[in-house]
Amino acid sequence: MLNITLISEIIIYVIFQIIISSILELIYIDEYYGFDIIIESIRFIYKNILIWLVDIIPFIIINEILKNKLFFLFLTQQKVNSIIIILILAGFHTIYLIFKGNLFKILKTSSFRKRQFERGFKF
Repeated sequence: MLNITLISEIIIYVIFQIIISSILELIYIDEYYGFDIIIESIRFIYKNILIWLVDIIPFIIINEILKNKLFFLFLTQQKVNSIIIILILAGFHTIYLIFKGNLFKILKTSSFRKRQFERGFKF
């Protein structure tokens, strides 16, 4: 059975990752700076929580699995396998960041009702 402190650390980590998940897009696409970034990040996630969580939760899980695998390979000194995992992790991050940036642009510039209308009221 998992320790309560471990569960609380995991929950805090996931909440922190969710809050900071839109910070890169706010800096590079919307050009926010300072403490406005955190406020706008929370506001953006609040408005688009369902779509953004469907995007960020699988990323956190896959990222942690790959990082743990990489850490284990470094400990066992399997250099070829660790290089392969590093390349997979780099490719995964690249594709994910491109996807997340495009999703951010779509969500930031439209409302839920506008997206419903563009889909032809299919929900």
